Order: sequence, then structure tokens, then C-alpha cells
Amino acid sequence: MTSPYRAIDESFANATGSDMRLVYGLGVPFAVATALIIAFALVGDMWLLAPLFAMLFVLGAIVIRGIVRMLDDPSE
Repeated sequence: MTSPYRAIDESFANATGSDMRLVYGLGVPFAVATALIIAFALVGDMWLLAPLFAMLFVLGAIVIRGIVRMLDDPSE
């Protein structure tokens, strides 16, 4: 792992036993998807369904790609 936040990532991993990349990779897309669904619920216009589904598809692909890269990481 080579990032400027390596110390934070390592201290979080030591404290919780989980990988910070997993938190970033799932947390951010989940928060964005939740915000998009809330926006659609508040506005209620049908034209928002197309961008909503497109963003959910893209965010899902990003999460899946990140998990696959994490599983292929030889350093673990």
C-alpha cells in the first residue's frame, strides 16, 4: 500500500482488524447511492430514473472492481 495516508490506514487496520480500502471502497459509493435515491424520492420526477440507474450501475462496477483488485493484491 503506497499512499500518503498509510499511517492512518495502518492504525485503523490495527484497531479494527479491517482494511481501510474496503471502508473507502464501499462507504463512498454507498453514501453517493443513498443520496441519489433520496434526491429521487424528494423530487419525484421520472426523468431522474435514468441517471439514477446509470450512477448505481457505475458505482456498483467500481465497488466490484475494487474488491477484485483487493483480492488480487499480493501484499496481503
